[in-house]
Formats: sequence, C-alpha cells, structure tokens
Amino acid sequence: AACLGFLLTLERSGVLGAQTREQVLERTLATGGEALTLTQLKMIVLMVLWDQGLPSRQLLAHDLFLTPESRLPS
Repeated sequence: AACLGFLLTLERSGVLGAQTREQVLERTLATGGEALTLTQLKMIVLMVLWDQGLPSRQLLAHDLFLTPESRLPS
C-alpha cells in the first residue's frame, strides 16, 4: 500500500508522467516478483528518472522523498 501511495504521489505532483510510471512498474516486475520495500521502489524510481535524463529539479524532488537511512553516505 505504501508503494502504491508513493507512486500516486509522484504522479500527482508531476514528477512521474504516465509513461515514466509504466517504466517504473515494468522495472519493478523485472525484479523477480517478490514484494519490494518502499526504499527499493524509491531507488527504482530514481534510476528510471536518471536514465531518462530528466531535469535535476525532478531528481531533487524525488530525493526529498528518500529517508535519511536510505541515502548513500556522502
């Protein structure tokens, strides 16, 4: 439920478009079908956005959703 809510929030806020959302869903299904954690989904979203070369402000908007525990050390 948290993962679905996260995707809906990103789509409603304009970070994800319909096509990008579908790419995220395809990538999540390609992980093997096991349930993903919210942190894992966030990483998939970030990778899809990065791969598409989206403007850094969209990547930054996504980064705001990451919890400090899920961030890589600086």
